[in-house]
Parts: sequence; C-alpha cells; structure tokens
Amino acid sequence: MTRSEIIKSKVILAIRQVTRRLFGISFWAFHVLILGLSVLQNGLWYSPQTVLFWLASKDIFRNPFLGQADNEWALSSFLGPALAYFTSTNRSILSYSLLHLVVFVVGFTALTLVIRHQYGDFVARASLIVFFLSPLSNVLFTWLGSPDTLTTLLSMAIVVSWNNSWALPICGFLLGVNHPEQGSIILLLLTLFSLLTRTRRETIQFALTGMGALLVGALALQWYFFIHHFEVLYTRVEYILLEGPFPYVKATFSQPFALVFSLYNVLLLFIIGYLAYYSRNRKIARAFVVYSVLAFMVMLVTLDQTRVFAILTYPAVLLLVLSPSFQHLEPADREFFEILLGISFLIGILIPRFTVFNGNVFFSAYPDIIGFLHNPDGPLLP
Repeated sequence: MTRSEIIKSKVILAIRQVTRRLFGISFWAFHVLILGLSVLQNGLWYSPQTVLFWLASKDIFRNPFLGQADNEWALSSFLGPALAYFTSTNRSILSYSLLHLVVFVVGFTALTLVIRHQYGDFVARASLIVFFLSPLSNVLFTWLGSPDTLTTLLSMAIVVSWNNSWALPICGFLLGVNHPEQGSIILLLLTLFSLLTRTRRETIQFALTGMGALLVGALALQWYFFIHHFEVLYTRVEYILLEGPFPYVKATFSQPFALVFSLYNVLLLFIIGYLAYYSRNRKIARAFVVYSVLAFMVMLVTLDQTRVFAILTYPAVLLLVLSPSFQHLEPADREFFEILLGISFLIGILIPRFTVFNGNVFFSAYPDIIGFLHNPDGPLLP
C-alpha cells in the first residue's frame, strides 16, 4: 500500500470507530452529550427582545406598553409571559430566561423519547445530531426568553405526533397564542409538504385542523386583550408594512455568503447526502426543496434572517429523519448514514454555528457573558 492509501485507510477506520461509539453509547449519555456540546459551543444568553416579554409577564392583566406603541407587537407572543406569570418566574430577566431554558430541555427530551419509542433508537440519535448541526441550536440557547423556544417545541410536537388526532389542534391553538404569524407560516409550509408527499385527503384534514386551531388561538388572545382593555394597535404585521420590504431585503443581502452558509451550516452535509441517496424518491426531495425556497422567501422580510429560517425549516428537516424509508434502512444503508452523521458531527464540533442578524454575524453568546462578568450589575438583573 502507498503512503496515501495507508493514511486513507486510517482515516476511514477512525471515522468508523467514532461512529460506532456515537451510536453505541447509552442513549441518555448521547442525549446529554448533544445538549452539553450545544451549550458549550453556543453559550447561554437571552434575546434582545426578552426584556419586552418579561415586562409583559409582570402583570398579564394590563397592557405594559401604554404610550409605547412600538413595543406592542411583543404582546402577540403571550404564551411565554403567561407561563412565567403563573409559575412566578417573572421576577427578573434571569428567572424568565431560565424558565424557557428548563421548558426547552424538558420538552425537547420528552419529544426525543417519543421519537425513540415510535421510530427507534437510530432515528432518535439521528434527530439529536441534526439538532446539534442546525443553526437552531445556536438560536435557542442564545435567544432564551423569546417565543422561539415554544414555537420550536410546538412545531416539533406536530411533526413527531403527525398521526395523533389531539396533538395538531392543541399545538395549533398554542401557536396562535405564542406566535400566530410564525405559526401560520409553519403550518402552511407543512401543509405544502404534506400535499407533495401524502394524500390529498390527509393534507386537507391537516390544513383545516391546524389552521383552524391556530385561528381559534389567535382570536382567543384578541378576545382576552379586548376584555382587559389592552387596545393593541401595533403588531408585527404593521411593523413590516410601515417599514416596507426594502430595509429587510437590503439587510438580507449585505452578507450574502455568510448568510447562505448560516442557513443550514454543517447540517447541509447531511441534507445533501440524504437527498442524493433518496434521489429516486423525488417526492420528498422536491417537497424539501420547495419548503426551503419558500422559507427563504419569507426570511427576506425579516431582520433576524438565520433565526427565522432555522425555526421555519426545522420541522421539514425533522420530517426527513422521521420518514418511513429512513426508519427502515437496510444494514448497509444504515451504516452509510451512520458514517455520514458521524462525519457531519465531527465537522460540526470544529465549525461553530453562527447567525446573521440585520446583516451582522454573531457566533455565540460568550461576548455577552464576558461583558456580564465584567459588569454583574448590568442589564441581566434589573
């Protein structure tokens, strides 16, 4: 054997050994490893808007933004503030943010266990690696206190419990209270995905149930505001309409190369390998591409580009992993995907997730953490 062949064989052997350990260690150790690495890589911090949601949680029976119409858009995400109010975790931004961290860890763990029970150990581990590789891991841990935590868990629950007759109406209703704009887009995109991969009857039932429940949730919130005299005049939609699309599109393309890579980051390796492997199954490949393109178009009218795209597309990525064909792989095919996931995982450890926000690149929460350590009396504990 030549020197290059020896090196190649050693590299392949090393990758196989890492892959065997990844898929061979206990499931709980693997789960803790993924979450631990995600936190270590991204850090923990709260979102720039968390202060608004925290203020709303101080007293959910009155409008905290009277005379501050520019901040009233935050009231359309009322599920987090209500949860903090009833659990008495509204004493500070710290307690409010920690509530969302606990809710995410508990909810994500529960849903991962459901995946393991329904789809098997291999699929559950694959879903964990996919989360680690996704920029969503950065978004959720560095934007604590935002509606993203609950939006992600609710959309994840819809996908995981697709055939459960109760999951969709309950989650749809809660999405209408938590973030009706984002929730409606996710449900519409999932409806399109269903139309391209499932029967028309299933799709119509999904659309009517999901969108109907979300509408009921949004209307219930408006009724709540009405009886408590909130008089909300400034929503997210007005925010975009008043500004116009140009500032958002301009911000989107101010860092084009960084933005494109940030949308899927290292997860793109798995997606390309998956779509290439299932190239004969054109339905799911076409559905995923169309879903991603439409999510990108929605992202054009936002300032937090990577964050919005990651939240919108995560359900579609999860659908790839939970597909019946991926669940029932032949041994040789399963080994291929184990190696693909193993390589992606190793590269993902080396290449950090980052986000593009209003044309600026953000890698982790560590600059904010260091700033807080130098000034403990700063904005974290007002």
